Amino acid sequence: MANSSASATTGAISRHTGQQEIDAQPQAVRQVSVPPANRAGHAVFQRRAARAIDDLVAILDGAALDEAASAPTDVEVLLSALQQPTVLDSVLTRDPLAEAKLLGQVRRKELLEAEGGVLGPEEVGNLLGIQRQSVDKRRKAGTLLALGVGNRFVYPAWQVESNNVLPHLEEMLMALKSHDEWRKLSFFVNGNVRLNGKSPLNALRAGEYEEVLKAAKTLGEHGAA
Repeated sequence: MANSSASATTGAISRHTGQQEIDAQPQAVRQVSVPPANRAGHAVFQRRAARAIDDLVAILDGAALDEAASAPTDVEVLLSALQQPTVLDSVLTRDPLAEAKLLGQVRRKELLEAEGGVLGPEEVGNLLGIQRQSVDKRRKAGTLLALGVGNRFVYPAWQVESNNVLPHLEEMLMALKSHDEWRKLSFFVNGNVRLNGKSPLNALRAGEYEEVLKAAKTLGEHGAA
């Protein structure tokens, strides 16, 4: 029952054409193998997600649904819908921190997409010519940057250039070890005042190792990006 409801309401957002009636015919649902131990939680998630999508369809007008449906991926369809003012007004009455939480997720998505997106551990291993287990060891040792997304780890693609790890990456990560992984990622891809607005990643590519190392060591200090 939850599968058909979720499919129908998701289809309503995705196929909306601005007409007064929303086409809510169910689409084919991709089959997902769920371990027996996870089936109860999976069913609860489907029911709650379906209700949330029903709420979005009820709140949003045709123009907002059109805007959301034009997003390039399914995830961005939902993010676009959630950022609509009418949705935020409704959600904020139940959770005053909802807007901040949503903006945080949007920001994380932007960080993950910066400078070539992300790779899985197998892809990193293939590029570096090492086994998956070796990639995991580097992650645990803090010599490769990995972000936990759901139940998996992803690796910013910019760490690997010409089938080698970015020069001086390990030293930079060691200098940043007191910060969490998202803060490290933000440091590398955003402009830095200590580098005249240049991102540390681009500064490293330009050979400005000493300057980037100083910026890494002072991250979090007053005036540091």
